[in-house]
Amino acid sequence: MKLNNALKIIRRSEKELNSRKFALEKLNKELKETNQALSILARNIDRDQELLEKNIYERTNTNIIPIT
Repeated sequence: MKLNNALKIIRRSEKELNSRKFALEKLNKELKETNQALSILARNIDRDQELLEKNIYERTNTNIIPIT
């Protein structure tokens, strides 16, 4: 009888572990996708910042420096 109860507990625990494993794998996948999206966003921000700096530099050279 004790062995039978222990086996039931083990099986329940195994099901719970499998369920948690599945949830963790799903969360891990979502985190990887989010990380990839954030990496792309960061690269776009860097590119936009470089373009903005270049634009400011060009406008400064063409509009402000000739005045001085």
